[in-house]
Formats: sequence, structure tokens, C-alpha cells
Amino acid sequence: MPQEPRQAQRQLLEWAKPDNVTILETDDPTPLTSRRVLLTPYLSTDGCGLMRPEALAFFRDRIVAGARRVSDPTKARPRALYVSRAKTTHSRVANEPALEAALAKQGIVSMLLEDLPIAEQVMLFANAELVVGALSSGLTNCVFQSRGARRRIFAGGEGPTSHTPSLTEAGICMVSGLRYEPVYHSHVSPEPAFTVDVDAVLAAIARARA
Repeated sequence: MPQEPRQAQRQLLEWAKPDNVTILETDDPTPLTSRRVLLTPYLSTDGCGLMRPEALAFFRDRIVAGARRVSDPTKARPRALYVSRAKTTHSRVANEPALEAALAKQGIVSMLLEDLPIAEQVMLFANAELVVGALSSGLTNCVFQSRGARRRIFAGGEGPTSHTPSLTEAGICMVSGLRYEPVYHSHVSPEPAFTVDVDAVLAAIARARA
């Protein structure tokens, strides 16, 4: 993320908050008191707490609208994208160049989210119909996709026998109305990289576009 995480988080809060809410940011460890505290309602699915669909839709709409106000309305953005792991130090895709080359032939554009301001990240995912990428914090941006958008995740689990989708990823798709299909890889810890089956990814993309 090009901005300091705290700065980006504040920007998202500014876009999401109702007009009658003030954000108070402090480094003072003194506890704050309030006459009323509002807690977002959560649902629990196998230990994974996520916002209810209506709450998520409220925040998505406000954040996307806020990002749109400060973004270039004439800028063309890809409808199909791959979230690159080239700049990360963990969970790297060892054969990413080969994967990117195969995806480019399918019209899927590789993007480095670290090079984009937070507003452009929001607009990139809000515009996307198809997202390909490894399980990572970058893919949580899929909450900004429109309901019903196609979504394909090619990596999940900690090994060839661990076929349990990430609860966070699956949960985001569930409450966002997105399609989710993991393609598993063989990941031997503590190796910081894994190799993905390019043909399996292309097959998943073909199913999504059928």
C-alpha cells in the first residue's frame, strides 16, 4: 500500500462514515468514554465473523462513492485482473511470470496493488468482473465488487491435502454475493513461495466465462 496503512484506513473511514459521525484519532492511551456505543452486527460461520450483507452493502456503496469522487472518471480500468504477488516477501508465486503470460492471453491484466493509492484500488475492484489471485490481504478488496461478479481464487490451503477454503475469503464471497472457487496448490512450509498449476487456473477461468 503506497500510503501509510493508518492513513489509508482513515481515508476508508472518512468515506464510510455517516455525515453526523466524527472520527477521533488519538495516541493517548487514556480510555475514552461515551454515552452510546454502536456495534456492527456480525454473523458467525465456522468461527469466522463477517458483516451482514446489508451492512457490507452500506459500507461498500459509501466507500466506492467516496473513491469515485476523487478518481479520474475517464480512466479505463481492466474488467479482468490478476493480483500480483511480485513485491511480497511471503506466499509468493514461484512461477508467476509463466502464469502472467498465460493470463495475458486471456485478457487478464496483472496489477501491483502496492503501486496504487487506496482510491484507485477501490475503483479497480469495483470495476472488475473477474479477479484471479492468491489468498492475501489484497483480495479483501473484493468486497468492493458488484454483487454477482465472477471471482476465481487459484490458491488456498497449506498443502495438497488441505482442501478447506479460507474462511475469510469464502465468507466475503458469501456475504457479497460473489462466486468463489479455490484452486489448490502444494505449499510446503516454511518455504515462502509456492508453484501454481497454470492449466488448473485457466480451466477455472474458462468455467467462470462459460
